[in-house]
Amino acid sequence: MKYKKICPICGAHFETNNDQTVYCGHSCKVEAKRARDREYQRNKREQASESRRQYREEYERARLSEIAERDRKSKEDFERRCAEGDVRALLIREKAQHGNSTRRYWELFAQCVIDDAERIGTVSRVVVNGISVYDDCFADAVLESIEERGHIVAELGRKSK
Repeated sequence: MKYKKICPICGAHFETNNDQTVYCGHSCKVEAKRARDREYQRNKREQASESRRQYREEYERARLSEIAERDRKSKEDFERRCAEGDVRALLIREKAQHGNSTRRYWELFAQCVIDDAERIGTVSRVVVNGISVYDDCFADAVLESIEERGHIVAELGRKSK
């Protein structure tokens, strides 16, 4: 029995004795296989690309979650240090909330400098607008000098005890 068919590759009309035959000849059969292989490789690349995209998204979510957790712990630690009276933490909080134009800021600043110098066994030579951190009215004097000068000049130094 003869079957009349149309080749899906080249569009040629052909006759065959086998109803399973799809292509008109060997070259069309080879071209069809190449097309299937190209499609297979394209799908494989798309799957790999999608897999990489999903991995990157998952990695980014984990990274952001880790950063958020680290920030939360850092804030908790900072608040704990403030509650315990850590002068450096209180200084940072004061500057963040009110800037460096408050009496409290300059009192904490002087205390930090003096504590640091004592901890490492030196005498601080920190001077702000010509006023030493060891002066009794350091905070008030610095605020007055800032108001007069309109700026802050700090000189830093240490000497051994």
